[in-house]
Amino acid sequence: MNQKMKILCVCKGNTCRSPMLEALLKNAVAVAKSDRFHDGLRAEGARLDGVSVESAGTYINVSSDCLGSPAAPDAITCMHGLGADLGGHKSQPVSALEINDYDFIICMGDEEVAHVNGLHPRGAVLLTNAGFGGVPNPWKQGLAAYQFCAKILEQVAARFVETYL
Repeated sequence: MNQKMKILCVCKGNTCRSPMLEALLKNAVAVAKSDRFHDGLRAEGARLDGVSVESAGTYINVSSDCLGSPAAPDAITCMHGLGADLGGHKSQPVSALEINDYDFIICMGDEEVAHVNGLHPRGAVLLTNAGFGGVPNPWKQGLAAYQFCAKILEQVAARFVETYL
């Protein structure tokens, strides 16, 4: 029986960075699963069946009007170019989730880390791109900012899968 591993990606409003990382992690997990099965590592590939990825926002300094919003249009466009679909995404607050259900909580910045740590989760709280203070928020900065963000998040997803899965 596979043990379920739950991963939560967290940013401020859950319309840009966290749904982008959620989509990239889902893709990275699917590729790793396929590669491991192809390499004859059936148990390793099957273990990845138990991985789920979600995203949420802290809503720190963000209007509550964002609640239930779709992903930002530039995030959707950027992810589409990378083979990921954010079309059905709806933002949700971390406060609506059972924080102790998650094994890993991947935060986009220091504010998000502090907020999540204040909820006293049982899982590991990680800061993306920690050496650079997190991932810059591309909100309303144009497609190039989202593409820059996506490059960082692609590396984060690949490293996460390699390190933890």
